[in-house]
Amino acid sequence: MSQRARVATTHIAIVWCLIGLNTLTEHCHAGVIQDFDPAQFSDSRIPEIKQAAERFREGKLDEAFGLLQQAVELHPKLPPARFFLAMLYLTHNRLAPGRLLLEQACVERPDCPAVYLAFGQLALQQRRLTDASLHYRKVLSLTNGNTKDDKRQPSYLIRCHHGLATIAELRDDANTAAEQWTKLLTIEPKNSQARVRLARCYFRLEQHRQAFAQLNTARQTTQSLDHPAVSMARWFSQKQDSDQA
Repeated sequence: MSQRARVATTHIAIVWCLIGLNTLTEHCHAGVIQDFDPAQFSDSRIPEIKQAAERFREGKLDEAFGLLQQAVELHPKLPPARFFLAMLYLTHNRLAPGRLLLEQACVERPDCPAVYLAFGQLALQQRRLTDASLHYRKVLSLTNGNTKDDKRQPSYLIRCHHGLATIAELRDDANTAAEQWTKLLTIEPKNSQARVRLARCYFRLEQHRQAFAQLNTARQTTQSLDHPAVSMARWFSQKQDSDQA
């Protein structure tokens, strides 16, 4: 390869790296990547879990863990007690003990979807996309798409499809992202934000009629959204600017 060709190849590689970084930045600022929220895994309706959180805040860790164990004994379908203790640590931004407890919970209950889902969302927050994808798919394999055995499973599946769709968007894979948003919407059809993002995928695939239809359906559920024609016009303008860049 000539020196001129090598230089050109290097310039192309740099451009693509910058495009990737810009895409990631856009997704972060737009709120596409949701920050990991450990509180979403807790169940404050169970008295022992609520009391455990209070004991944890008071620094009474042994009492907190004991209460979590009682909660799991009373409600066998709950994730293991170490999982909830991990969530308490993560809620207080103590990552190292939180991750260690998650690992222990995984050994204790390797069939528990909540543990892998927590790992997946934590990995996505840290932009470890491959790790996140593997954990999300582990959750899907454990649940087999079933939403009947456990009342928490629909929520698990929604978060998995949301995470996988976000990963696909960050990788500029509109086909896979559209597939995941569609699966999410079969579980939660009134999720307007997911439907808008599905429309965006269709637009990027140049399936403009499908994009408009999804935007229209989303606005029927959430009237505060922009009119579909406004959103489409904005996307066409952004595409034109991008093509000219």
